[in-house]
Amino acid sequence: MLGVLIPSAYHENLLSDYNRSSILITLGLFIFISLFGALIAWYIGKPIQLLSAATINKRLENIQALPESISKVKEINALNQGLKEMADDLSDVMHNLEAKVAERTLLLQGENENLLETSVKDELTNIYNRRGLKQDFIRVVGVEGEQKHNVTLVLCDIDHFKVFNDKYGHGEGDKVLIKVAESLNLYIRTGVDIVARYGGEEFVLVFSNMSLDHVLERLNGIRQELKNTELAGKERITMSFGVAHHESSDSIQIEDLINKADEKLYQAKNSGRNKIVS
Repeated sequence: MLGVLIPSAYHENLLSDYNRSSILITLGLFIFISLFGALIAWYIGKPIQLLSAATINKRLENIQALPESISKVKEINALNQGLKEMADDLSDVMHNLEAKVAERTLLLQGENENLLETSVKDELTNIYNRRGLKQDFIRVVGVEGEQKHNVTLVLCDIDHFKVFNDKYGHGEGDKVLIKVAESLNLYIRTGVDIVARYGGEEFVLVFSNMSLDHVLERLNGIRQELKNTELAGKERITMSFGVAHHESSDSIQIEDLINKADEKLYQAKNSGRNKIVS
């Protein structure tokens, strides 16, 4: 048998070359896999990052602003389309909801205004009731720091109203109350003075910044107006007036003026009615 002698140096060189080749191949594969992985990550991760950023902000506008085609990957693009459609649907819902809320707010505002008006107005005569009188009296008196002025409160009562009401019925009695309210309204300055139904057949007038003589002229005008008005059975009514005049609106309370006017009205009633006592 013949044998071939291979020098050990040759064997060692061959093994060394093999090791270097293995290392280079392994390193090349690692670099290729890394680059390929990075490319895949960029190819898939970039659109996912865009989707994630749009959803993290929690604003429908950001989702709606995403491009129609965000990726070449069908599944990612389908997710993008689904999010955009959901955002559009939610936007429509929010828009309709805002419109309904605005409509409901206007409706409630109108209802509140109606409730406020009915709470301060007398249902029969459509002038202020007691609550409206006290509320608007604050305006007449003015706020602290404003120039003070005189205030005149008149408490007036329909003479022998119960007799008329019993004779002709409550329906005709209501017509009398409405007619009196209309007549009183003719002799006040709208937005300046006050007319209110105090209760039953009693009414209140409040004049702001008007001399007592001018107030008395207006009250006599009311008396003449009622005197010329025919009611059921050609009846005519008269009224008695109690007047409380205060030279300054400073520190005046409506209850004080009503009490003073009520005393004067009592005097007018007990001295023959159809009179003005100031």
